[in-house]
Amino acid sequence: MHIIVYIKSHYRRLCRAIAFGKKAYSGYDWDYSHSIDIFKFSLERLSKNLDNNSAQRINMVCKLMDKVQKGDYEYEHYEEMEKIYGQSEIKTKDIGNGMHEYIGLTWEKAIDEDHNNKINNELTERHYVSYKKQKRADVLMWKLIQHNIKNWWN
Repeated sequence: MHIIVYIKSHYRRLCRAIAFGKKAYSGYDWDYSHSIDIFKFSLERLSKNLDNNSAQRINMVCKLMDKVQKGDYEYEHYEEMEKIYGQSEIKTKDIGNGMHEYIGLTWEKAIDEDHNNKINNELTERHYVSYKKQKRADVLMWKLIQHNIKNWWN
């Protein structure tokens, strides 16, 4: 009987080592997002073994980690702007030696230069709001982790 428990225990450990090994091998130690991926991977594995409120909280935090890491809040305004004003195009000016100077964005549905400038001003305002939302989500994510992490393993 004890040998079966021993074999099952080592088998689970080996499976865990292989799973983490694959995850660790796929990235670089100096990469912040890779560290977050490994931490999230650990949390996701943990939540599969829990059948309570902790599993729900872990899953919620993992979803928030995905949104924060992908910059969902930071870039959502670009999609909104493109729905309203059409596709944008980056305009540059050739300044010689194969170098270009950034001039700005032009919008597909802009009527004239003045209208295009108003659209770009709106984009700047929306970018500021989105950046604040992204920062808030990042802070919230770490606060949720800090508040809950000690109880997840209990």
